[in-house]
Amino acid sequence: MNLVRGPVMRNEQTIMMISAVHVWTDTRIYFKEAQSLAQAGHRVIFYAQDFKSPKPDDVNLEMHYLPKRRRFMRWRHWWTLYHAYDQQPVTWLHIHDPELLVVGWLLKWRFGDRLNIVYDMHEHLPAAILTKPWIPHGLRRLAASLFAKIEKGLMKSCHTVIFAEIAYKQYYQTLNLKKVDVLNYPLKTPRKPSDKQPQAPFILVYVGVLTAQRGLDNMLNALDVLVNQMALNVQLKLVGPLNDDERRLAKLISTKHLGANCQLTGRLPYDALEAIYQSADIGLCLLTPTPNNVNSVSTKLFEYMAASLPIVASDFQNFKSLFQQYPCGVVVKPDDAQVVANLIKAMLIAPKRRKQYGETGRKAFEQVFNWESEAQKLLAIYQDNR
Repeated sequence: MNLVRGPVMRNEQTIMMISAVHVWTDTRIYFKEAQSLAQAGHRVIFYAQDFKSPKPDDVNLEMHYLPKRRRFMRWRHWWTLYHAYDQQPVTWLHIHDPELLVVGWLLKWRFGDRLNIVYDMHEHLPAAILTKPWIPHGLRRLAASLFAKIEKGLMKSCHTVIFAEIAYKQYYQTLNLKKVDVLNYPLKTPRKPSDKQPQAPFILVYVGVLTAQRGLDNMLNALDVLVNQMALNVQLKLVGPLNDDERRLAKLISTKHLGANCQLTGRLPYDALEAIYQSADIGLCLLTPTPNNVNSVSTKLFEYMAASLPIVASDFQNFKSLFQQYPCGVVVKPDDAQVVANLIKAMLIAPKRRKQYGETGRKAFEQVFNWESEAQKLLAIYQDNR
């Protein structure tokens, strides 16, 4: 485990923020929450998986980098994090993974009222379990039901639960703890003009984890129609870690002859995403209708809005409602490749329409869907309990 200790400015509250699953460059955890807390004067002791990116030296942030481990070996990090707190007990423990509720429960049992636990819920895991490919299909409902009971039991040791999506709150109404929505809106950044050349190929972009449930197959099937049936000069940039079968994906791209039209970048540093967005013409969010996808509003939509990108997204009711109020894109049945391709083509040949969608989305981001208001809700959790 590597350590980088940043200079300490002053100590309002000391918060240990931990994740055994996420890399330290996770946008929500590090760039939004940890930095917001540190900039407000709190001292943050930060643990997450290492990632090859320049290491920061932020005021009030003490960075600890955990080695990357396979899914079924991550329990080793639980032990590391338990002992990290034991050696440096603080008043606040901010947890970002549901499995770390076990660590929190054990620490609460040991330290009692001296410890306040904040559970940051990124997804509603009982619903997500229903579609986890590594869990046998016949066991998923049982596993989801069992985990829901265990999760609620462990959450009784928490001071506060943070919901990244408003929809998650409905499942936890009976729990007697503080509940706060801290939505995953993008950071407010200056707008920079695009340097994309008119003669360049049309570029479609997706930024996020790459799985079939997140629309990987839907995007490739639509690209197949655009390139091989419509003969359009289109490229698809897929930016993010691949959580799918690499051989299956390679075969799919090869079979459809899309190697020259599809770029997989892997996970990129946060500051590299701006250039990706500037090069793109349309942002894609063709998620499949899983329970969590349908009941959430994908962060990708707001990131595309911040980047002034017009959007083509799945026809979920939450997405429809957003686009009706802020016309910044269109919705479509995500698994109908022909219809998706037709919509994309219609947008590609209508630059004024794309520009209008992009400007509408950017304005909505600047006025409503940015991190500034959410940061205040996060800070209030700690400021109200000094």
